[in-house]
Amino acid sequence: MALAFWLVLLHAPTHATANMHPGFKTMGLWLPETDERMDVAVWYPSIRVPSEFRIYEWTLEVSRNGKPVPGRFPLILLSHGTGGSRFSHHDTAAELAANGFVVAAITHPGDNIDDTSALFTLRQLVQRPRQVSQLLDHLLRDPAMLEMIDPGRIAAVGFGVGGTTALMLAGGIPDGAGWTDYCERASQGDPYCSPWARARLDALRDDLKSLKTLPVLRDTRVRAAVAVAPAYGMLFSRSSMSAVNIPVSIIKAGQDEVNRAPFHADAIRSALTPSPEFAILAEADHFSLMAACPPQLEGILPEVCGGVSPETRERIHMTLNGHLLRFLVTHLGNTPAFFPVEEPQPAPPPTPEVQPAQPETPPAVNATKGKRAKPRPKPRANATLP
Repeated sequence: MALAFWLVLLHAPTHATANMHPGFKTMGLWLPETDERMDVAVWYPSIRVPSEFRIYEWTLEVSRNGKPVPGRFPLILLSHGTGGSRFSHHDTAAELAANGFVVAAITHPGDNIDDTSALFTLRQLVQRPRQVSQLLDHLLRDPAMLEMIDPGRIAAVGFGVGGTTALMLAGGIPDGAGWTDYCERASQGDPYCSPWARARLDALRDDLKSLKTLPVLRDTRVRAAVAVAPAYGMLFSRSSMSAVNIPVSIIKAGQDEVNRAPFHADAIRSALTPSPEFAILAEADHFSLMAACPPQLEGILPEVCGGVSPETRERIHMTLNGHLLRFLVTHLGNTPAFFPVEEPQPAPPPTPEVQPAQPETPPAVNATKGKRAKPRPKPRANATLP
């Protein structure tokens, strides 16, 4: 297998067994806070050999609902970039699953291929980490998922603005410090400096200034973070990154035409103390980090789908996946843990209602007793730039 060569080259201490294959399942969550549905895709180590599976316009090589490999594995929370979806990095997710990781990816409401209304806004920055934490809450309450997840080994991995999401889950807080003169320093055609983007980012900077503190977005259950071609480097400073105290890896796309050097990956690297692990994918442009586009999207999004040749994309992804595996195995391991799944704690009994005082005079002999109506249960909800 070609990836094995790259893993040796990168000294990846992988211990995954040869009989692991990428299992796959989907689920949907309802976010009551915003009244939105969040779609989720999960890859996991399976004993069943994969086959071709079509879902929407995507073709995956997975074992759909395949029997999991016994044991509890590290969990990777995967966050896509703007204009993406839970399938944008399906090949990387499958490779991680085949090497001993459970990967859960969401389609971020308000910031995806069908809806970019939150782009360059405070809503985008704040809701993305919340959505990932809400996903984690759900996974750790799901009995079937708990059987395959080790809750003590969790990492966040993100691409583009998803990388920013991973850094915020690790404790980073945007302060807008570097935005004021960003466009004066940036190269011509920088996508953050179009009139539309600039107006939104001016408002975002003002929103950040007006907030004494951002809502708490750090998730202490996340033990490591990877930001691939991260966005919004100009919104962070050394002081705003000072709370990040878990292992971090920054992977820079050497030809990134969206999050351009030196204002994003390099700036974030400089803001982190201690210095994070840092790698450069020399051939990669921003969109080559995604899985190859399905044919239905190639004609619609040529600037996203056609930047590099299939051969170049394959080389980029082998190197990318090698970096991810080495870092994640180093900090989380990838061997299954075997320990009992804790039984969910029962809900506390309801507080008994106070009964009205009974009259001292007993009721008439032939009086009928009224039956108390049972309460009706509430209906359950059914479950690109940066």
